[in-house]
Amino acid sequence: MGRQLSTSLNTHLALDALEMGTWTRRRAGRDQSQLINHSDGGVQYRAIRYAERLTDAETVASIKSKGDG
Repeated sequence: MGRQLSTSLNTHLALDALEMGTWTRRRAGRDQSQLINHSDGGVQYRAIRYAERLTDAETVASIKSKGDG
């Protein structure tokens, strides 16, 4: 799991959180295949750089639907 906090919606923070999550799994020796990245669908998660990084990591994007808690 990766987390970042900010007062603005920056793509680099979402990328940092993704990197933190994948690094943590790799460091613990956990399986890196079939990862799912769940987000709230904010603009930072729809950035081209973010989508490219998910593809590079072979990670599936999961975006919360309206009404999902």
